[in-house]
Amino acid sequence: MELNEDIFVRLMIAAFGLTLAAFVVRGTSRIVVSPDTAAALSTPVFVLAMLCAFAGFVLAVVIKLQSVRGAQSSR
Repeated sequence: MELNEDIFVRLMIAAFGLTLAAFVVRGTSRIVVSPDTAAALSTPVFVLAMLCAFAGFVLAVVIKLQSVRGAQSSR
């Protein structure tokens, strides 16, 4: 699999969207259930957002290391 910046951008957009979704789930579920239950319902979505952000960070580091190594090997 070829790593490029497009994957990083998609992961960051997904992390942002999932973070917004977690707040929407928490806010709308507070209308129906208690705040503790609403927090429990939104937690899995927020965890997915954090995993996307972490994966994006790791991929950005890997892409940067590949570009540095590629520049060193061409010398």
